[in-house]
Amino acid sequence: MKLTYDNYNSWLETIWNALEGYREDCIPEGNEKYDDEWSDICTAMAWLTEHVYTLEDSLGRHSNSSK
Repeated sequence: MKLTYDNYNSWLETIWNALEGYREDCIPEGNEKYDDEWSDICTAMAWLTEHVYTLEDSLGRHSNSSK
């Protein structure tokens, strides 16, 4: 998905792609410390995602995922 100003899905996908690279290259699975860090990252992203969509709903706008 191409990153665009008016498409919140593209923002989140861009961040997730970067985080997935970080997970693969910097904090490998199987180490409790790294697994805890990844869990915190996923929780923060879930909260951000929820906030973005809640804000959009309250403003009566919706991201267009086809842009």
